[in-house]
Amino acid sequence: MEYDFIVNGAGPSGLCFAALASKNGFRCAIIEKQAKEAIEAPEFDGRDIALTHKSKEILEDLGIWVQFSPDTISTINKAIVNNGKNDGKMTLESNLAPNLAYVVSNHLVRQYAHDIVKNDNNIKIFFDNEIVKIDNRLEFVNVSLNDGTNLNAKVLIAADSRFSTIRKRYGISASMLDFGKTMVVCRIKHEISHEFIANECFGNGYTLALLPLNENVSSAVITMKPNQIDELLAKSDKEFTNWIQERFEKPLGKIELISEKFAYPLVGVYANSFIAPRFATIGDAAVGMHPVTAHGFNFGLLSITTLMNSLIKAKKRNQDIGSAQVLGEYNRKHRLDTLPLYLTTASIVNLYTNDTLPASLARKALINIADKMAPIKALMMNKLVDNGRSFLPKLPFLN
Repeated sequence: MEYDFIVNGAGPSGLCFAALASKNGFRCAIIEKQAKEAIEAPEFDGRDIALTHKSKEILEDLGIWVQFSPDTISTINKAIVNNGKNDGKMTLESNLAPNLAYVVSNHLVRQYAHDIVKNDNNIKIFFDNEIVKIDNRLEFVNVSLNDGTNLNAKVLIAADSRFSTIRKRYGISASMLDFGKTMVVCRIKHEISHEFIANECFGNGYTLALLPLNENVSSAVITMKPNQIDELLAKSDKEFTNWIQERFEKPLGKIELISEKFAYPLVGVYANSFIAPRFATIGDAAVGMHPVTAHGFNFGLLSITTLMNSLIKAKKRNQDIGSAQVLGEYNRKHRLDTLPLYLTTASIVNLYTNDTLPASLARKALINIADKMAPIKALMMNKLVDNGRSFLPKLPFLN
């Protein structure tokens, strides 16, 4: 079986890459270890993601965005960052766009991306399968699956999470930042409107963010040390929602927990190379971000579009799309676009999760200074609404 790409992983990044590849005339095989039912109808996993305007544009052009019903799309019109309740805050809003970002559920992105590719003649998904052998040859890569299937492609793509097994098989190391924290995500409903304002609170030993959803519902994101998370999860639903209410300056009225609570370990990952011979990493397999910047899936879409730009140029020049030159261009560009924010995020997280008195005083000072400095806030706005120099590349292949 001959393909242009073999994609390992049918998560949102893998599925979106395949959809974009097909749109540009490439053939893809997707290898997914889960059953078909888990991909075509994924369950809610607690994760609601903030998308930039450019990311929304990409999903629109792929035919994914139109599948979201209006009640499943929310907006962030303003964001407020607090250094603990009543201890300094920074407000982010923009007059350059109607909103800062869009909020959708992660499992719906995956479901709708699958809906786009499932009947695409250029794409075949091998469910209940894993790659058991990889044989890199001069002009192609051959993989063997656990069901005995053999596939050939010009490039093997890893889209199998920040702990990518395929990346490890290629001997690519990764810088991992174990933040020593666990993230709990859930949905709450409250009496008083959030007015589509996102709130993030940095307190001693925890961070708490509320992303606005529709109908007075918010997605709550709590990060603390694992033992503290265990104590929080042991509380009754009423005690849990009271804990949230007590940490915000703006009253929310009566709060009700309306979903299961999901816990995820917090580990940032940055692959020390995004490529190897006839191999490339995308999505979290390339860069796994801390959720504080809300750039996780946005960077996933960035990796897809950056790689596709290089592949399209190679195709037009009749170059080998799996050559070191073509993949090297992607590696250089994606590192340039992601490494500064990855390192900056790590520094921010270290400062804002440090419980010492000097760190607390520094947080308060930085938030107050940043709130009064227009250039700093303008830079942050450009990252969200993609004004000025966008961090995403031009998209000629989507026309």
